[in-house]
Amino acid sequence: MIDLLSVKLNNEYDYIQAALPNSDGSWLCTETSENYTQGYSYEVLNGVATRIEIKEDYLIENAILPTTEMVCIYLNNYLMGLNRCSCDCEDALRLKAISCENKIEVDFETIPASLAAIISKMIAYDVFFRGVPSELQSEHVGNYSYTKADYEIGALSYPGEIVSGLYSYKRVGFI
Repeated sequence: MIDLLSVKLNNEYDYIQAALPNSDGSWLCTETSENYTQGYSYEVLNGVATRIEIKEDYLIENAILPTTEMVCIYLNNYLMGLNRCSCDCEDALRLKAISCENKIEVDFETIPASLAAIISKMIAYDVFFRGVPSELQSEHVGNYSYTKADYEIGALSYPGEIVSGLYSYKRVGFI
């Protein structure tokens, strides 16, 4: 399952546990309780927890569907309709998104845990670790000019240790 908790487990926190820690530091809550929500991160100071990373939570929640779609495109198993998206990665992954009244419902029926972990790492990289590319290239052609980041083509702009996990799912076809 891909959710706030699975993505945030790829970030660093002083405490990753269900109960409020006794010491000060950053805390990722692993179980919903009366006062705290699973997947939310808090800064604990003198026994009082204050929610942090609210913007990041929003970014994570909005990245789950497009990142999964991007993985399906990369794995060359993508079919998209007007109001629904369906992916089938070697019959192991089924993603359905139905748009109803500006709300998207995502149902991951049989996504392999290993693939969900890779997608969670990709989202965590986007939200917490990706910076502005240090290598920017500019090109001028006549009156047209543009600037682009120098990413390796086909690498999805993620570190190799993340993308390499997708290789076992990728179908390769030769014509």
